[in-house]
Amino acid sequence: MSSKIPSEEDCVQLLRFYHVPQNVIDHSFKVMAVAIKIAERCNADSSLITAGALLHDIGRSKTHGLLHASYGADLLNNQGISDSVINIVRKHTGAGFTPDEVQKLNLPQADYMPSTLEEKIVCHADNLVSGTILVKSKNKIDKERSKGHESTADRIQAMHNELSSLCGIDLDLLLSD
Repeated sequence: MSSKIPSEEDCVQLLRFYHVPQNVIDHSFKVMAVAIKIAERCNADSSLITAGALLHDIGRSKTHGLLHASYGADLLNNQGISDSVINIVRKHTGAGFTPDEVQKLNLPQADYMPSTLEEKIVCHADNLVSGTILVKSKNKIDKERSKGHESTADRIQAMHNELSSLCGIDLDLLLSD
């Protein structure tokens, strides 16, 4: 799998190899389904979306805290996975973190802000899936605001608006089909 985008089968093998809990794997498959539906609507790279969505929480094999994204990226880097997949994994949490937030949260120095279409799609799909249940963007945004995470809530709203615009339909409506 050296520097390539792993297949769905390769991703499942990696998740099993790292002993990712089954509930996290189930969540990842739901995120993948949501992300693929968005990707199809806005012509994103479906193989990259599939791998990124399935592997986005691989770091939960080590921790369920914020560091799971960084750990996951490190695990995949050691497997020779494509940087485009590794970046999805590193940048999928919330709606990304600014350099100031990275410092305040004591995360390893790296870019945690989704910038490519595929990074944004997987990140937002993850925001719209709680466990294996699809949630509306407003619910996720309200939850972040209730925790005092105003900038995260604003970024989630902006990401939702941007992706909805690219898809030509509000994602909450697209996903309710």
